[in-house]
Amino acid sequence: MRYDAEIRVFDMLSDVHIRARVWSTDGLSHEPPQTVLEETYSVPGVGTDCPEEWLRDALIFLLEAT
Repeated sequence: MRYDAEIRVFDMLSDVHIRARVWSTDGLSHEPPQTVLEETYSVPGVGTDCPEEWLRDALIFLLEAT
């Protein structure tokens, strides 16, 4: 079993939107990947100008929410 993940974070108006998707494949067959987890959250933005802080805050929220 192999897992792949995609995390997208973006600002829209005054909120930060976080989407995480995990899919699995067996790595041997030609079957399409199967989504095993998909979560979406919207949280109020804090208006930071630091990209590292912005990303860290979003990832921490995602970790604590799941």
